[in-house]
Amino acid sequence: MTDSKIRSARRLLKSGTPPRDVADDLGVSLATLYRWIPEAAALARQGASQEMRDARIGSYWALALVAMKPLPF
Repeated sequence: MTDSKIRSARRLLKSGTPPRDVADDLGVSLATLYRWIPEAAALARQGASQEMRDARIGSYWALALVAMKPLPF
């Protein structure tokens, strides 16, 4: 990767762009992005674990709503 691509990738990642989108925008593979910018892999892992937490919380809310019974009046 060129220096300008590395700078662009870091700027995009810092602004919150997902690593896969950054790689697509720069025309490189995700593996190449991770090789040249290791912090991108950490961001991807962090995003994946946040998505899992959000899904788990959503499931708990759905179960809580199903378990609620209507009031008797």
